[in-house]
Amino acid sequence: MIKWGAGKLAPRTTYHMDRPDNGYPFEENAELAKQAVNRLNVTKTALEYLFTRDEYDLDEMKYCFAIERSWHLLSTSQKKVLFMHILQGFNFTTIAKLQGYTPQNAYQLFNKACKTIQKNI
Repeated sequence: MIKWGAGKLAPRTTYHMDRPDNGYPFEENAELAKQAVNRLNVTKTALEYLFTRDEYDLDEMKYCFAIERSWHLLSTSQKKVLFMHILQGFNFTTIAKLQGYTPQNAYQLFNKACKTIQKNI
């Protein structure tokens, strides 16, 4: 017999054989599977973020909160430039080529995003 937890039996699955077979609801189950995978990915990202945030000192936490408070104020273009420059390490010329901006425009988007974040510190 399989034990579950502190001396409790594992939960049992009940099958109802008296129900008519209306076919297998593939579409519904596919959606549920997709939702489960999406939630797992969100959980992984959230846990990694929260685990990292636990290590921040007071100044780092203050800056982290400033970024979170500012995020909704940034345009999609500003978010893309921040991501590409800070996380991926692209220079503004490369970002401009990939996004269809001029290098000056990419820099201005980055600079404006930084100023928006700094206002919330």
